Amino acid sequence: MSLRRELEIGLLACALAWFGHWVNGSENLPGVALGLALLLTIALLGYLCARLAATAFPDFSRRLPDIFWVSTVAVLVGLPIHPLAETLYALCEPVQFSAVLTPIMALAAIGISAQEAQRFKATGLQMLLIATLVFSGTFLGSALIAQLLLPA
Repeated sequence: MSLRRELEIGLLACALAWFGHWVNGSENLPGVALGLALLLTIALLGYLCARLAATAFPDFSRRLPDIFWVSTVAVLVGLPIHPLAETLYALCEPVQFSAVLTPIMALAAIGISAQEAQRFKATGLQMLLIATLVFSGTFLGSALIAQLLLPA
C-alpha cells in the first residue's frame, strides 16, 4: 500500500476512535485528538521504516510484515529510557485503547476476510468444521481452567 492509503486508513481509524470518545462523553476531546495524532504518527513512522527496510534490504525485509516495524518503533519510543517517554505517556493518557482498537480490528477483519474468501472457497466445509472445533475447544478449555483455578 502507498503512504497516502495508509494515511487515509489511519485518519479514518482516528476519526472513528475520536467519535467513540465523543459518544461516550469524554471531557478531554482535544487531548484525545492529540493522543490519536501521536499514535498515528508513530504508526506512520513504523510504516516508513518498513518501506526503507524494503528498499535497503529487499530479501530480509520481505519476510517481515509492516506490523513488525510499527511495533518496533512504538516499543522504542515507549521505552522508559527514551527521553520523551513520560511526555508521550501523558499525551496518550486520555485515549481509551478499547475505543482505538475496535475500528482498527474491524478494518483488519474486512481486509482479512477479502483475502481469505478465495482460500475458504478452496478448502470448503472441512476448514469451517476444524475452525469451529478449535474455537469451541479453546473456549471450553479456558472456561474449565477458570472454574477450577480462579476463586469464586
